[in-house]
Amino acid sequence: MTEEIKRFCTACQCDKPMQGGSFKAGKVNRWVCEGCLERMASKLSNNATKKKEIDMPDKGAKRGKPFELTRPHRLFDHIRLAYKIQSDASLSQILEVSPSIISRIRSRKIKISAELILKIYDITDLPIQSIRELSR
Repeated sequence: MTEEIKRFCTACQCDKPMQGGSFKAGKVNRWVCEGCLERMASKLSNNATKKKEIDMPDKGAKRGKPFELTRPHRLFDHIRLAYKIQSDASLSQILEVSPSIISRIRSRKIKISAELILKIYDITDLPIQSIRELSR
């Protein structure tokens, strides 16, 4: 009997057959299964083809409250549920940040950066207003 060789997929956190997967090089070499590769490719192609318009406020308009996120863990939890991401480590790979950054933001040791908010906006297609509401 021949047994199928299985590898641990770092994206979906499951053991999958090695056939059809791919190694990703970076700080840490990781293996990603075929299904996760397809999902990542479709997210990237969807984000590249969609054009976003930015609404510029009038110069005479009053400024709103400063953009301070008091509960960023709610935002991360919403993204994980909506995209069926199993861990913060997988979320950090999708957002292209270190897992420690997600942990520090969750524990309120650091504030969420504008760059990370824009990455969330680009990847999830959530409007900035929704990102703000989820984090308050």
